[in-house]
Amino acid sequence: MPSVTGVLHIRSRIRLVPPVQDPAEVGALLTFTEPLRLISYLILALFLVVLATLYTRTFYGLTHLFHQLCAAATCQTGDWRVF
Repeated sequence: MPSVTGVLHIRSRIRLVPPVQDPAEVGALLTFTEPLRLISYLILALFLVVLATLYTRTFYGLTHLFHQLCAAATCQTGDWRVF
């Protein structure tokens, strides 16, 4: 990876043609032309926040549950072979 970065940096310094050029169709697809599309991105972002919260709470809830089970079985710290 550093060699690729170095080659691209040197090529840009001596003003050579870029090694990869995007076709015109790709540039047309990547332009921002519909502001209403941001609404769908906002809905997606809010949904992902809910999923991240659910994932985090599940992870810590299960961790707490396993710690309680291990304490009830009088395990040593880090000894999960009981399960």
